[in-house]
Amino acid sequence: MDDQSIRNPEYVYYAQEGLTIPDYLTGILLLGAILKQATTPELEILPLITGVSIMISFAFMLGFTLVVNYVMGRRFKDIDMVASLRSVE
Repeated sequence: MDDQSIRNPEYVYYAQEGLTIPDYLTGILLLGAILKQATTPELEILPLITGVSIMISFAFMLGFTLVVNYVMGRRFKDIDMVASLRSVE
């Protein structure tokens, strides 16, 4: 294989296609085999998402956001914006 054949766009496309399709198929087959061996009924978890669990997760998220905004808001008020903008120059 000489240097000119490597620079040829058709050769590069053929080489990439030749490597990609078999690798993709091999990956799909290996993933299927691994999942069949690794998954047992005892390990499967059926998700149960109800309206109550959504409301509880929303409350936790809102509470955490408010706590972070309160703590960081006090620190941001202490920063002198004029002095910090001057220091960039």
